[in-house]
Amino acid sequence: ETNTFERLNASMTTARGAAAGVFLASQQWVVIVGGASSLRLDPSAKIPVAAAADTGLNSYEVFDRVTNSFLDTTGSVAGGSKTMALKRVLPKVARMQDDTVHVYGGGPLPAPQTGSGGVGYDIVDVFSPDADLDGAGAFLRGGASLEMVEDRSGLSVTLIEISADNLARYLIWGGSGGKLLAEVYSASSLEKDGIHGSFRKVAVAGDVPPMTVLHDMARLGNGRFLLTGGVRLDGTVSSDDAYLVSLGDLDAEEI
Repeated sequence: ETNTFERLNASMTTARGAAAGVFLASQQWVVIVGGASSLRLDPSAKIPVAAAADTGLNSYEVFDRVTNSFLDTTGSVAGGSKTMALKRVLPKVARMQDDTVHVYGGGPLPAPQTGSGGVGYDIVDVFSPDADLDGAGAFLRGGASLEMVEDRSGLSVTLIEISADNLARYLIWGGSGGKLLAEVYSASSLEKDGIHGSFRKVAVAGDVPPMTVLHDMARLGNGRFLLTGGVRLDGTVSSDDAYLVSLGDLDAEEI
């Protein structure tokens, strides 16, 4: 059997690159968030891929797998928003067990290492397939906003486990903007209601990796991960940047 590509008889609502997408099985949707309407390449820069501030996108697309079409995402919404709080280029996404989607990072690279609240990318946008009136989902608004411990862009977001309560836990690692290397998010059972879980600091010991952006974090199982590559904050890359990461007690006050 030959693998094939087929051009869709449909177009996205907005031209975008450097976006992020995730499949929601309950809806048979692919949700695509953020990105930029244009990008530039500068090999001399620390981070060679960049987007001008006015080209970043805070919008989203929904591809319906059943109809092979993109839904109209400009309709009415009750208690939510059709746009994210921030424009996000090269964001990361994480699907919770109730099919809400968390959107992380996407700020300028490299960003200053200011810590929490410094450049605003500690804020996490949360998409819900039910938070609208037109059947295309929306971003939750109202109540307490969801914020990481620190600002992060160019980070990695990797599933740790699905708990016995069917709740997801994610490892948030690296990125530009913060000073803390890692944190863990534990989801709540009421994400769709805007009652979110919590982020906790991760204490890192041993041969501590440097802070990097655009690295890869692969889950190995049993609380172990492989961290490879990425761009250090001084703009260099190194073949030595390969580490095994082992997490401790996920229920401890600080891991």
